[in-house]
Amino acid sequence: MKIDVPTGTTFYWNPYSPKFYTIVQSPTMGGSSRASSNGASDDEGSFHMNTSHSSLDHGQKQQSPSDEVYNLGWSTISSVRQEKTTDAAICTMIQRFPHKTLIAMAAVIESSPNLYLELCEKERGNVVSHVIAALSGDRCDALIALTVQHCVRLATHQSGCIALTRIMDGASADQNAAISIALMQHFEYLVCHQFGNFVLSRIAQGTNDAPVFDYMCSQFECADIMTTCLNNKFGSHVFEAYVKNCSAEHLFRICAVLFSDMDTVMHIATSKIANYPLQACLRQMMSHDTQHDLSRWALATIPVLVQDTKFATNINRALGFGRTDSHRQQGTAPQQQQMPMQRRSVRAQ
Repeated sequence: MKIDVPTGTTFYWNPYSPKFYTIVQSPTMGGSSRASSNGASDDEGSFHMNTSHSSLDHGQKQQSPSDEVYNLGWSTISSVRQEKTTDAAICTMIQRFPHKTLIAMAAVIESSPNLYLELCEKERGNVVSHVIAALSGDRCDALIALTVQHCVRLATHQSGCIALTRIMDGASADQNAAISIALMQHFEYLVCHQFGNFVLSRIAQGTNDAPVFDYMCSQFECADIMTTCLNNKFGSHVFEAYVKNCSAEHLFRICAVLFSDMDTVMHIATSKIANYPLQACLRQMMSHDTQHDLSRWALATIPVLVQDTKFATNINRALGFGRTDSHRQQGTAPQQQQMPMQRRSVRAQ
């Protein structure tokens, strides 16, 4: 709901405080109305847009949408935010909007970083991400630039981390790569963070960008970082997600570091947390190549090393995952052939 007043200032209903209106200035209005607009405020949920055309940003004038685009975009965003419905319903609603409306919504959001952060941190990005997804990333470079700029803040926020992954789901491959590369610069800080690990795990599961996988592999090849991740509840999630989705080359590079020290292997095998990513490594090794030198070493050494430990049974099962050697097939085939004959004899009696 909006009411246009003669001064050019627009009143918008504030979804966070239904008793108040939010005063938002039209981006093309002059200084007198700007002063009255900036002076009016209601509560912390309101949205105030910086519309000063004389201000410079890195030597360039700040670009703002036209009155028509701005009014269309903001009124649509307000109406969507007032809907008391599920995220799936909001997604369906936004996908039905005309292309012109989606462009207007993106223009309003990208012109105000405060609104962008509010939509991500208070509403888990259910408007921003669906707009990007509906546009398939087209004409969303400014929104992606905002995401790259605030990627660490969002990744370490309880709702922002969800918004960040949703934005990446709707963005194009190049835009995803830009966000992922920006996050990789803070890998050590995010990998063991209670919210940051969620974002890195999603990247490890869904990215197809080779430089990102190479960078994560190089991080895990550092013994200190690997040990820290394996013994951390959140870091182990990222490590396990990576080894389940990386290539065989990257996997064996990591395992070469993991199995380089027997004391470290024993510590990991007996750790309440680290034994799970160890099992994931062994399963993937047996799945990729049982004849690899590291696979043969693991089959010959690990069972003896962990035979008296608490998690020996689970680790041995992980070693058996994916094995297709001939003696195992020969051992199971006769049993499978005998079972139907035994059942027939019982029925005959």
